[in-house]
Amino acid sequence: LDSLPQQQEPPHKRARLSITPNASGTRARKRAPRIAQSRKSPSTKESIWTPDLSSIPVPPKGSQSTYVKLHGLPIGCTTHHIKRFFTGLVPERIVLLLSNRIEIPELDVAEDPPETIADFLYTNYQGRVLAKFDSPLAAGLAVGRSGETIPWNPLQPRNGEDKEQPPAQAERSTKSLGAVSIGVTQLSKEVAASLSYLLVDIPQGQTFESFSSSIESKLQHPVREILWANAARDCGIAVESNIKRVNLLLPKDEDTKYNNPMSLAGYRSYAQHYNRLIGVQENLLSSVQHIGDDGVESSDSVIRLTSLACKVLDDEKDRIGILLYQVRAAKRLDS
Repeated sequence: LDSLPQQQEPPHKRARLSITPNASGTRARKRAPRIAQSRKSPSTKESIWTPDLSSIPVPPKGSQSTYVKLHGLPIGCTTHHIKRFFTGLVPERIVLLLSNRIEIPELDVAEDPPETIADFLYTNYQGRVLAKFDSPLAAGLAVGRSGETIPWNPLQPRNGEDKEQPPAQAERSTKSLGAVSIGVTQLSKEVAASLSYLLVDIPQGQTFESFSSSIESKLQHPVREILWANAARDCGIAVESNIKRVNLLLPKDEDTKYNNPMSLAGYRSYAQHYNRLIGVQENLLSSVQHIGDDGVESSDSVIRLTSLACKVLDDEKDRIGILLYQVRAAKRLDS
């Protein structure tokens, strides 16, 4: 028997195991650290691009929310695909953020996908999809799925839906997207709370891009701008220039701009801003039928988002109104 050749473990298996003594002096098996490798598509044996999440901040323990964001989703994806990706975990909501065409460091990957597959994936600006779980722990388990793949049959590129692809190009596309690697990151409580007014539940069976276009085409200007400006003011999140130009929400420290007693020019500026808020709010209320006090709970996304924008304007009016009242009361005391 000693003369028979001994069976050797494959090198890659031997590298995964190391033997170290434990506290009792016996030797126990321990897995060595896993070496990062490029993922391969089981059907094509080609490398699969994985979103680089290293630039996105990780919330510390205690400030983790129940929301996670998904990265690298393919065009044509629906809630069905996300639920299958999280098999064993049950998302309470799968939601889409209203569009904001700028990179948001708290949410977006800094690296773009390769040109060969870029037209088949949602960009940072088009498909910011979040999933909500019942606890931060469950959301943390969802983050553990990051880098796993889902099988995917490629669709036409977003900017070439009406064109037939040449056979060679179609074959390359199929090989590139035989499977898609999805990245998952967890949001902090602060960021999740600031984005709460911007979330829209995605109906089953609808693709994210078509649903987003449908909702935003029905929204009255400047609902989207008001809601994003509110999030930016709450936690300093980045917003595009079109949102900044609306300039309906003054910074929270704006009331310290004018020294007490406030000048007449300062008072007039605030009064004009207050009147502008009233005019915008009246236009929004008249643009949507059946919008009532319970509009923020409406199942109709357009009514709910418009109601939330009006609520933000109400809060802003209250803040400015209190400041103007304090100035008038101080003037009366002085006289």
